[in-house]
Amino acid sequence: MTTTDFRKVLAVGYNGTAAGLPHSCNPDAPGACTCDLHSEQNCIINCDSPRYVDKFIFVTHSPCIMCAKMLINLGNVKRVYYKSEYRITEPLDVLRQVGIEVIKM
Repeated sequence: MTTTDFRKVLAVGYNGTAAGLPHSCNPDAPGACTCDLHSEQNCIINCDSPRYVDKFIFVTHSPCIMCAKMLINLGNVKRVYYKSEYRITEPLDVLRQVGIEVIKM
């Protein structure tokens, strides 16, 4: 996550388990893993920037619906950049519905 002038990194997140938990979750069905936090979730947890600061988000895959809603509630997210589409694309429409620009890189 950066400021909209790209001059300051506000937070960094990555996919992984919660601190202190083992990295041993191997779900059979995609999306069924209950131990992982998405990079967006970790980034939001690590962001201590006030709501009024405009933000750009960079992710490898477009956000899932829960991460999209969390990004909306983070406040002042102006743009989400992503490289690959997640298997469900409706969250992109949710982001657009509230005025967040979504850009595939």
